[in-house]
Amino acid sequence: MSVAYGRLIENPAAYAGRKLSVPACAATAAHHGAYLYDCRDADAQILTLGGSPAAEIDLFGARSVVESRRVSAKMMGVLEWRPNALPACCLDPRFIFHLESVSEVRALPDGL
Repeated sequence: MSVAYGRLIENPAAYAGRKLSVPACAATAAHHGAYLYDCRDADAQILTLGGSPAAEIDLFGARSVVESRRVSAKMMGVLEWRPNALPACCLDPRFIFHLESVSEVRALPDGL
């Protein structure tokens, strides 16, 4: 099922546990790993990115832990919605997108 990022964030309970295709942007940061965000609205809720290490390499390429990367892609995976998880650091642990595969990957310049 394909779902827009904004729709996923607005109603995570409706999509939890389902295999989804989500066009979005993704980024890495040394202090909190990888995350997804809305390419059209970087201020929208971000999703923690987890799942397959091979899919993350397909997304970001081989990188050292401290390197930051930004891409846009179509990401396939399963949303885990944990409404009772307590906030931690910069990422909201209520939203975890378990990445299974990616397509249409395009590197974005730094700062976007």
